[in-house]
Amino acid sequence: LDFFKGHNATFIASVCKLLKPCFAAPGDYVFREGELGLEMFFVSSGTVEILATVGGVEVSLDEQHSGSYFGEVALLLEGRPREASVRAVTFCNLFSFSRDSLRQLVEMYPEVGKTMQEAMAKRLKRWRFKRVGSIVRRQRNAVGRFSDAIRSSAAAPASAAAAAFAAA
Repeated sequence: LDFFKGHNATFIASVCKLLKPCFAAPGDYVFREGELGLEMFFVSSGTVEILATVGGVEVSLDEQHSGSYFGEVALLLEGRPREASVRAVTFCNLFSFSRDSLRQLVEMYPEVGKTMQEAMAKRLKRWRFKRVGSIVRRQRNAVGRFSDAIRSSAAAPASAAAAAFAAA
């Protein structure tokens, strides 16, 4: 897992003792946007999709694959609800890591907390950019449909007038 890169065996053993295995089938939600976050997850195998609701529509923000982790945002920003939903794309073997376990780990290894904060900031920035892009695309599509409707309604009377003139 990327989370363990560059760490010694003691660190890895400390984390592994605190992990709890779990499983998700395709289409299963691991958690939903707005829920209280009590744990983060490591992807041992499979793929999950990070989703956010934008204007009542679920938008894909990212995918996480074997070796990555997710759900840390709600743990690092204590008291805030989940920023996004996570749904399994494929069969997934996951490991959960509780808020209390993360607290203990960061107390023992403060650099881990700093690294996670930096990674979280990058993810949130990328996700917010995608959310804004999704809103802009939807607004452009709505404006385009509105413009098409105006053109077609404006063209209809002109066609009717031309037909009436031709008939006269």
